[in-house]
Amino acid sequence: YYHGHNPLIQKGGLLENFSGEVIHSSSFQSVEMAKGKKVLVIGGSVSGCDISGSIARDGEAASVDQSVRHVPYALNHLTDKGAVCDEIMFLRLIIWLKTSLPKKMNDKGLQKAIGDEFAAQITADISKHK
Repeated sequence: YYHGHNPLIQKGGLLENFSGEVIHSSSFQSVEMAKGKKVLVIGGSVSGCDISGSIARDGEAASVDQSVRHVPYALNHLTDKGAVCDEIMFLRLIIWLKTSLPKKMNDKGLQKAIGDEFAAQITADISKHK
């Protein structure tokens, strides 16, 4: 995992009397770190969602909660079957473009770039991850 290079953990406030462990996302290495613990992930950006999703899916934490100020990036990096979400979304975008753009645009470049064979392979890959 890579989650930032300038760790910032606020001093004082509610953490002043907290006796548990506090780590920054840049120190998170595996879901094993959360085994048997009550986990609170603070933050709803990519790192927070990636970590809380991974712990909830693959870890053995006693509980996992996430505190956010706004709607978080709720898409976890991996699907339940271990596929990378970004790759699946990109493959679906290519298929959508091929079927949605005007024929004239497809004929000039997109269809040639993708090719029928490649599009068939993408369709097969996506159906494996449904």
